[in-house]
Amino acid sequence: MAKSQFDVLKEEFQNECKVINLKYEYEGYSGKAQWAIISELSEEEILEKYKPIVQDYIPFLVLPPTYGEVRQQFRRNENKHYMRMVRGHIYSLEEDLEEHHPETAVEDCVAQILAQEQSRELWEAIKSLNEKQRKRLIAYYFEGKTYREIADEEGVDHKAIIRSVEIALKNLRIFLEESPQKTFPSGNK
Repeated sequence: MAKSQFDVLKEEFQNECKVINLKYEYEGYSGKAQWAIISELSEEEILEKYKPIVQDYIPFLVLPPTYGEVRQQFRRNENKHYMRMVRGHIYSLEEDLEEHHPETAVEDCVAQILAQEQSRELWEAIKSLNEKQRKRLIAYYFEGKTYREIADEEGVDHKAIIRSVEIALKNLRIFLEESPQKTFPSGNK
């Protein structure tokens, strides 16, 4: 098969199917099939139409598009809750406890201040990345997009996105390690 034909077939495959690594998606997964393909096509149709592309994924499971929608919604919700936490919007269901035990409110306040400081430092580190790395990192971790979705939007190979995000994480670690550690003065007792 010619490279141009393979590229066209690969693009069609990416439009009709989404591949997920089950061992990555489900911690502790030990099934036979490592890959799942989300598609309206049956396993036979996928093998018939996209054999050169899916041969590396065999054996695989076929999941319906509704699974993909539920998975995407779950990731959006997880990211939404994570972002609330990162931004310092920590909601407590234990307000009565604070009323009767004010010492817990002080501990929560200190924890919240520390979390906000860490969040601020993280966002400073993210801002220090180049535009491409920053955009890809935010799309992956905060918007819940997959590497392939980001790659499709940018018109590049998903491996370039993976490398870019890995380098961005490495740069974040370096930035955060080099930034001076903030400590809060201890109060007099």
